[in-house]
Amino acid sequence: MDEKIRMDCSREAKVSGRRRFRVLLVCTLLYVVVLSVSVFMYLPDLFDRNAWSEMGVNIFLWRLTVSLLAWIWSAVLICILVRMHKGRGPFGREISLGMYITGAGLMLVAFLFPFIKGYTIEMGLFIQFGEYFTIDGFPFVIGLLCLILGYVLRIGVGYQKEMEQTI
Repeated sequence: MDEKIRMDCSREAKVSGRRRFRVLLVCTLLYVVVLSVSVFMYLPDLFDRNAWSEMGVNIFLWRLTVSLLAWIWSAVLICILVRMHKGRGPFGREISLGMYITGAGLMLVAFLFPFIKGYTIEMGLFIQFGEYFTIDGFPFVIGLLCLILGYVLRIGVGYQKEMEQTI
């Protein structure tokens, strides 16, 4: 019994709609680039002399933080869209890296903001040792969750790559 193994090595037929997908992807990429640039256009308004005193320390610092995090996630989305445009899967190390940066940034905010004169902790106090060491609970917990989610996403991307190699 001699069985021959046949392998079909011909190229797959092109999927219809691929061109439309790429055009839509490029338009989305351009939109995200414009959106991320617009975040920087908002920052000079925050640093106006009267902005700090008019809106208060808390609102100023949180608007600044949200603006910077929006720019970081715009950069992550640009990386994801570029990966998709190149024909690779949307999930890569960019997502876990974005979660790590967000988590570390929020935990840094939780440590640094309480030291700024005029800042008040409104959502919850995590740790306080006298006047010298205070951790704002809300950004600390959110940052910790982002770090954990980043680790889970990194492991998931590793498993995805392993599965793609075995198939």
